Amino acid sequence: MTPTRASFLRKLAVTAGCFLAIVCCVKWVDRPAALWAHEHVHHRGVFIGMTYLMYLVMAFVCLRLAGYGVGALFFGRKSYRLGASFGCCVSVAVALTLCEALKVVFGRTGPVSIEGNPSWISDGIYEFFPFHRGGGHGFFPSGHTAIVSAFAGVLWQRVPTLRAFWLALTVAVMVGLYAADWHWLSDIIAGLALGLFCAKATGALLGWDATPQHG
Repeated sequence: MTPTRASFLRKLAVTAGCFLAIVCCVKWVDRPAALWAHEHVHHRGVFIGMTYLMYLVMAFVCLRLAGYGVGALFFGRKSYRLGASFGCCVSVAVALTLCEALKVVFGRTGPVSIEGNPSWISDGIYEFFPFHRGGGHGFFPSGHTAIVSAFAGVLWQRVPTLRAFWLALTVAVMVGLYAADWHWLSDIIAGLALGLFCAKATGALLGWDATPQHG
């Protein structure tokens, strides 16, 4: 078997594994896992605080994009080196766009009521309502996870010396989302897969080689 074929089969297996994990969670794991979190750790503020790490990522991306615009508009910058920070902006922007579209497509309800939305623990509702985005029907996939993993996935490729940190950042947000009952496990897995997909696609689109660079 050629290395190219082996790599393709490995990636295909990982993709199938993610899909299978999501299906199994939807069918058997989501509800008991959410109930356990609700009964044991739901009200601990530390887990909610962990989910807010996503907003630090968004702040970085927004400020960096604003910096590019200010440089071009006011200081005559004609081009930028397409380094890691630009890749983070692209990856997160694409992940956020795709995630919002998929939330509309799937129209899934959540584990608990956060802003009066229908939920399983409060109302016994555990359903997908395709193309019904409003009223708390936008939980699948997890936007928090997609954004953080899209950001960390780029830096995993470009700044490998800090891979432990990028992994810890992603895991912290995922654990916080689950423990706070803000998302089903299947939402989180789907968000992770989407974010990493966007990170990988960003690297290919920007034509990066295998040499890590800061930027």
